[in-house]
Amino acid sequence: MIRILLLTKNVLSEQELLQKLQRLNFEVFSSSSTLHSLIVSESSAGLADYFSVIILSETISCREVQEILPHIVKEGRLIFRKADRSFVEEEKNILGQEQITEWIHSDASAEEIRELIASPFYNLELGNMSYHPFTQGQFSKIDNKQMENVLASFSASEFKVFQKLKQERGHTVAREELCQLLWNEVTQSRMVQLSSLVKNMRIKFEANDIDGELIQTVWRKGYILKQ
Repeated sequence: MIRILLLTKNVLSEQELLQKLQRLNFEVFSSSSTLHSLIVSESSAGLADYFSVIILSETISCREVQEILPHIVKEGRLIFRKADRSFVEEEKNILGQEQITEWIHSDASAEEIRELIASPFYNLELGNMSYHPFTQGQFSKIDNKQMENVLASFSASEFKVFQKLKQERGHTVAREELCQLLWNEVTQSRMVQLSSLVKNMRIKFEANDIDGELIQTVWRKGYILKQ
């Protein structure tokens, strides 16, 4: 199944596109926080590493697209730019066509989107390519498909925690910081919720034959992603 990351400044504005993609049986995750990490040039934008298809929303300016492209272009990855039909040719002149696989019109039908994404994806025969985002660092001993299955099963909150831990890999992330990230508040009840969330993430790792202690607890401090 094709997994798609939709980068946008406003997740709510992408509901129509999300519904079309989901109706086509694509697995889609929409993220504004990953986009922010890319725009501020954080080298480990986290979530973007785990998708072979990325869609750049029209909420992102052309200048910002130019800034983030060097961080997301990888062998075997397809990058689509969503834009108003009347502005596509102008964007092509601004951005060029070397790094953008194709443009998706804002009013494109589900059928148009299906062909735009599926055709180049399968023509590339990604299953036989050497692009595996889990072949370095702490993931070197983990099967690529296993990790993809885990990520696909994560809730939005679990994704955020995993993304933050990966960005800070090798360093402890305080529980208070994670609570602030998820709920914009730090209370005892939120701390309990966080513990439950991390426990659930470990269960999902183990269900896919991955050591649940990939996420380690640092007593009285927080969590760290094992290297």
